[in-house]
Amino acid sequence: MASQTINILKDMGIGHIALVFDGANEKTVALEKSANQDNERGDQPDPAIEERIMAEENTVMKEKIEAVEKSANAKIEAVQKAATEALETLKKAHDVEKAAQDKVIQDMKDAKALDGWVQKSTTDLSHYPGKNAAELGKMLCDLEKISPETAKTTFETMKSASDSLKASDMLKAVGSSASGMVGSALDKINVLVDGVVAKSADVSREKAFVQIITKNPALYREYLNEHPEQIKG
Repeated sequence: MASQTINILKDMGIGHIALVFDGANEKTVALEKSANQDNERGDQPDPAIEERIMAEENTVMKEKIEAVEKSANAKIEAVQKAATEALETLKKAHDVEKAAQDKVIQDMKDAKALDGWVQKSTTDLSHYPGKNAAELGKMLCDLEKISPETAKTTFETMKSASDSLKASDMLKAVGSSASGMVGSALDKINVLVDGVVAKSADVSREKAFVQIITKNPALYREYLNEHPEQIKG
């Protein structure tokens, strides 16, 4: 039996298969290769397959886009979060610094106000009983923080009391009695008033006059006897 040569075709495009009734094992088979396979019906793409491939490619592309967007959004959120935290840190630092500056300024204002009240107490409340100038100044300064108008009214009341006590002390120093004095009742009163004013220039003659006649009712009656027109019916 003559040897046969078997050719194995590894890359062969089949354009058409026809139904046969008799086998070709004993026949000579001729194979034709198309010169333009793209024009053969067997090489035309299947629309369903192409649609499925495109759908898969679109799905993959969509997943890639979503992954890129997710990554970008995550980075943006991270940057925004870091920026927000940095701004909050700066704001807290600014608030702390401002609070410290405000406290320093307020402390300076409080010290200045306290010094002012202590000086006023030293000058105008020198005879107010019970407290020294520093204590009175502190009390009035604290009161001013609550109600400036109340502090002002309280100071005026305390000053009036201090002035009265001061005038009384002056009367004791110069002598409040008119005994041994000559002249009219008004002359005697004026002498005593002059003595009080000479001892303290910040005591008015009017206040000194009131103190004199209060301490000397007999002298005041003498004055009224000399000046009956002063007596109101």
